[in-house]
Amino acid sequence: MKPPRWMVGMAIAFTTTASYAARPLHTEDAGVIERGACELEPGWMRERARDTPVVRSASTQLACGTRWSTQLGARVGAEHSGDEHVQTVSWVGKTNLRKLTDDTIGVALAYSVDSSRPDGRHFATPSRAIEGVVTVPHFIARHWELHVNAGWERDGGIHQSSTTWGIAIERAKLGPFEWVAETYGDDRGQAWINTGVRWAAFGNTVLVDVAYAERRAGGTARRFGVGLKWAF
Repeated sequence: MKPPRWMVGMAIAFTTTASYAARPLHTEDAGVIERGACELEPGWMRERARDTPVVRSASTQLACGTRWSTQLGARVGAEHSGDEHVQTVSWVGKTNLRKLTDDTIGVALAYSVDSSRPDGRHFATPSRAIEGVVTVPHFIARHWELHVNAGWERDGGIHQSSTTWGIAIERAKLGPFEWVAETYGDDRGQAWINTGVRWAAFGNTVLVDVAYAERRAGGTARRFGVGLKWAF
């Protein structure tokens, strides 16, 4: 028996809204927004998997640097799957434990609380996540960065806990472009593989990104996303 569409929508929402990394990565980096600065990140995604309706989602996240080497933010989103509509709300944050520089490995703690609400229902019990983050600058050569995450997530919708992980690489200074690639997942399912490009459309003020991801489990699932970041 197939699950109701609203359950599918909630499951997808909980697996996607926990993402709070720099677009288009899911894996977090150890950099923190400077105090008094902010970043606005709208994005759109389309996901297709076998025997399930196409999922289309849009979200916007605003995060700002605060005291104590910490950035805090909020994210709102909406997902459509067949005739179902799911709203999502997230609170996200990240705190530096060791500042990332060109010559120093960065260490941070990232955390989030998020919840989803299908049409005609109340918001579900919030999900919670926390991750340790390490970024290694110039790990292969100049302009290459390595990001490693390990953490824990409690899914409030199905009342289960998971161990989460992510590994990503970035190659900067390819003209106005940056290339990213990663694999991420948890101990309950197959990993995702994602690759994408950022384009510095207006220096470091406006960046446009595009990404493609796949997960091979019970039939291939594919995601395509586009978005941008406005730093101010």
